[in-house]
Amino acid sequence: MVANYLLSMGHKQIAIVVPADATSNIRLRLTGFREEVTNQGMDPQQIITVINSPLSKAGGFAAAGAVIDSETTAVFTVNDEMAIGLYRGLKNKGIHVPTDISIMGYDGIDLGTYVEPELTTIQQPISRMGELAAQLLINRIQKPNIDRQVIELPVRLIERKSVTVPKK
Repeated sequence: MVANYLLSMGHKQIAIVVPADATSNIRLRLTGFREEVTNQGMDPQQIITVINSPLSKAGGFAAAGAVIDSETTAVFTVNDEMAIGLYRGLKNKGIHVPTDISIMGYDGIDLGTYVEPELTTIQQPISRMGELAAQLLINRIQKPNIDRQVIELPVRLIERKSVTVPKK
């Protein structure tokens, strides 16, 4: 979803900020991104620059220099907190979002509506995820030998103000 959106906006050089020790769900986000780039007939190695940084606001802030050096037109941070830290790191270096670079996050935390410009993101149903996690735990307690249960929930694109058509 992220790759499709950024590519449709005209971005052809995209940085992905991700922790080096990413969890399996975050690694799936990268895999999906690469697959979409390939499905659109492009070479992921020509489009994507991976920047490793801790999964936090401080990690996003620390990645600002590498993002600038990558000369990308858009950045996908694998969570909204990283995006918020990146905003500040870029601002400190005189880079403006989205005029100079577009940023997109993932999670849909409410803080994304309080930053300027508001953060474009992929929203997860966080409350529903918590409810289902509790239910799965109860199921496991009641039936210790139950097969592994996997539930997939839909996510959705929340288009706000942090992504624009690149000027390059």
